[in-house]
Amino acid sequence: MLIKSIPTDVELYILEFLIMPLDIKRLKKISHSIKNMINNTKYIIEKNRITDQILMMNEDNKFQMNEHNIDPSLLNSLADSWNKFYKWSWITPTKEKVINDYWTTGEFVDVLDKIEVWGPAYIKGIKIEPYGDDFIETRRMYNVEFLGWSNNFDEWVPCDKIAKLGTKTFNPLKSFESLHHEHNFWVLFNNPEEGWKVSICNLITKYEKEKKIKVSLRIFHNSYGNEMTLDETNISKYLKPITHISTFLCTTEKFLDLENRKILM
Repeated sequence: MLIKSIPTDVELYILEFLIMPLDIKRLKKISHSIKNMINNTKYIIEKNRITDQILMMNEDNKFQMNEHNIDPSLLNSLADSWNKFYKWSWITPTKEKVINDYWTTGEFVDVLDKIEVWGPAYIKGIKIEPYGDDFIETRRMYNVEFLGWSNNFDEWVPCDKIAKLGTKTFNPLKSFESLHHEHNFWVLFNNPEEGWKVSICNLITKYEKEKKIKVSLRIFHNSYGNEMTLDETNISKYLKPITHISTFLCTTEKFLDLENRKILM
């Protein structure tokens, strides 16, 4: 709730009135085809983005202020709800490959980027290029789009920089186990001072007896960062896996890329 004296439902009506012209609201009632056409216009998509971010900030602020007085089962932000919804994607069976390290367009995979950090990505193109090796004349190169990042960060990578989704990055189905990676990988980190940020995570120390782990989390352009000791009970409070949607919901400086709305599905 933005204003304490106004009920939440009234607040939503005011919000809708301010950002939804009445003529568009009437047009949506004509037919399903007109409604779908309106919902797919850039203006309405952007309007929904703003609405979602306002509601997300409402929720996060509300829960931060009242966390200790709310039933734990109700402590869910929009980003938490999204993560619970899409987790099924991670357990989709992977068909047996005829050739190892042979990937196809449309697959979601883990990729090692140009700064040697693993991140979830989407394969959007393939090409064959000369390799210049005495035994191998050509090799397959994959055009990948890193989830949560704009197309400016797309890369062409060889197969040795690609792995099955969730094996090199933060896996929501094996969240504690995936922190034991010896390499750097991207996560969404809830910095206590700055909020959710796309950050580089790497292992510092394992505490086997206590079943805890200490990790370092830093923004890619900073040489210093935060050290966090995590266990299975507090991981979800501080870390989330990266998809286009989870990054958009968590980090308010992100904007919706209307030309590219792929999600991990």
